[in-house]
Amino acid sequence: MKKGKKLLVKEMINENVLNDIRKNIIDRVVTTINNKSIICIHGEYGVGIKDIVYKALDILGIQTVLYTYREDRYTFHKMVNRVKRMVDRETINKALPVHVIIDNMYLNRSILNKLKSKVVDNYPAKLIILSPYRINAELVREYDGEAIEIKPLTFREYLAYKGIKVGEFPLDYQKLKMLYIENIDLSKEFEEYLQNGGLNVLVGRGFRNRREYINTLSEILEQMINLSVQLSKKRDYELMKSLISYLYLNPGTPIYYNKLSEMIGKDVRSLTNYLKNAYNTYLLLQLKNLASGRRRARSNIKIYPYNHILTYPIHMGRIEDEIYMGKVLGGLIARSIGARYFWARGGKEIDLIWERDGETIPVSIRYIKRLTRREIKKVETGFRKMGAKMGILVSKDIFDYVKKDVEIYILPMWLFLLIA
Repeated sequence: MKKGKKLLVKEMINENVLNDIRKNIIDRVVTTINNKSIICIHGEYGVGIKDIVYKALDILGIQTVLYTYREDRYTFHKMVNRVKRMVDRETINKALPVHVIIDNMYLNRSILNKLKSKVVDNYPAKLIILSPYRINAELVREYDGEAIEIKPLTFREYLAYKGIKVGEFPLDYQKLKMLYIENIDLSKEFEEYLQNGGLNVLVGRGFRNRREYINTLSEILEQMINLSVQLSKKRDYELMKSLISYLYLNPGTPIYYNKLSEMIGKDVRSLTNYLKNAYNTYLLLQLKNLASGRRRARSNIKIYPYNHILTYPIHMGRIEDEIYMGKVLGGLIARSIGARYFWARGGKEIDLIWERDGETIPVSIRYIKRLTRREIKKVETGFRKMGAKMGILVSKDIFDYVKKDVEIYILPMWLFLLIA
């Protein structure tokens, strides 16, 4: 594919069942392209952003667009000038707007200023930006644009892809008990879901052996670390890889900046920038301590992998470790329920806070085969100290219900994700 040349959209469309599963997202992209001059579709590397955009353009009946891909040797600012030249050549003596796809792009205030002043304000052009970076949606709206985030497939979406339709799973013990019994075979589908992480590039793909699978994950991780490094002035791939490896080995633990800065040989300010870049490339997910009054203090932050499968190439030997996997999968649950906080005070800690329909529900994770009464009591004490009347204990395989001072639903992870 030659950069800067016209692209026949219909030839690029990947027609598959994933389009139907993501129909609501595609429809939103269609509406946004109609109404906005700057549209940014962003998400984790491998979630199928390009397929969604091509399908939206096909629905709109747009036959051709200009396409350009930012290679590593181009800075984000140089790409703005490249787009301007492309649009200038295409719009001579033409009144109709030209659609431009800018792939592998990052947006901040400076870049948006240039795009608007050099392109949007001077040409009848619509810019469709595909980004493997987190984008500040509020900032894009300031420039009369719209940003749409594409997340990995949820477990429910993955089941739909497999042709398995499941109804609503209400947070009601008697109904859940029946649904648990009727759908217990879904635990096998969940094991498969854990292998692909909901990434379009892996869903439905077969692997000849374990080595090929790990090599594929390694390539994805390497690409994402490269994306993260490109946001830094000093592109130190090995340093970023070491930092990610350490954080993936210790998921869900409080961040001690002084310790981390000593480990990587950088000052705290540099460390903060590296963590920010890793967060902006979907390598990391962070939670703040709700018990601290939602302050932004560094000591009140916990970090998880954004997608658990990225830990496999680095720490493959620990997949069989239930305690470790329980912490890693805390990121999967946090992403699925949109959690932003954990709770910790006085030696007691609750892994996640679920804000559901105006209600605050504490969620603790114990991804182990057997739960002792002592373990359940410890979780109950944490829920009570937080002041909760009801909470959820996510297990590996156990379904149960306990009601003393606090009402506790004990749910297998696959079942909880269907509720979420």
